[in-house]
Formats: sequence, structure tokens, C-alpha cells
Amino acid sequence: MRLVGREKVDKTKRFYSFKYKDSHMLIYKEVDISVAHRILDYNGECENVHGHAVKVQVWLSGEIIEKEGLLADFKDIKDIIEDLDHSIVLKRGDPLVKCIDTKKVVMDGEPTCENLSKLIYKRLDHLKEKNPSLKVEKVRVWENPRSYAEFYEEENAKYL
Repeated sequence: MRLVGREKVDKTKRFYSFKYKDSHMLIYKEVDISVAHRILDYNGECENVHGHAVKVQVWLSGEIIEKEGLLADFKDIKDIIEDLDHSIVLKRGDPLVKCIDTKKVVMDGEPTCENLSKLIYKRLDHLKEKNPSLKVEKVRVWENPRSYAEFYEEENAKYL
């Protein structure tokens, strides 16, 4: 099956792009979440706890699992990303880690948009348990409609 560049836009304006070449597949998923954070070692407004409505976009590639006809289940991708929804993301060692009793994610490094894209990238690697051929190509995290950070490994630069 060879179908390249087929695109679909659904009613909620989420964009999905699929490329087929034999059984190799590239899939895209977009998820909106809300997160709070602060940048502890920063001199400016972002050192205060504040929140963002964040858009997360992910690209995955690999071989289709014949039995299921899937590269990865979109629900599994969504669940991994939504684990961060309505949480506060803090740097390991931040004094707030011990004080906050609500849903929190503690990460190495400052909880910047850049580091959040890397964190999600690494979490998506767990999808390999269901499909060993799966490869996370890149993760893009939009902090606002005009600013995003994107994490990918250099070998994946072909999809940029």
C-alpha cells in the first residue's frame, strides 16, 4: 500500500497526518493539557507559580502491528500525555515539592517547555512494550500560540 501525504482535519481542528510506505507508518497525535510550574532558578516572572494551556504534538513511526493494524493506539498516546494534565510540574529539589499536596510531577531540571518536551518524549518510549519497532520521532510542546519547544534525537531530523 503506497499512500503518501494524505491529510485529514477533524471537526475539532486537530490535524492528523499519515504516510504509508509498505508497512512503515508515521502517525501524529495532538493533546491539550493544562499545567502549572515555576522556574526556580530564574530571575523574572516565571519564578512564580503560574499555569499554561499547553498543546502537545507527537510524531511516532514504525512498523504496523499486523494483528491490530496499528502502529500505536491513539488512546495510549493520549493517556501518557494526559497524565500531566492539571498537575504542577516542579524541579527535583524545589522546596514546593514537599509542600504541595495536589497532583504533581517532579522532574530533573527546570520545568521549562524545552524540558517538558523531553520528558514527554521519554515517557512515550513505553509504547515500545507493545510495538518494539515504534520510534518517537519528535515531541512539540506549545507554551502559547506563538512559542513552542521541540525535542527530537538527531537521527530523527529527517521529519523536521
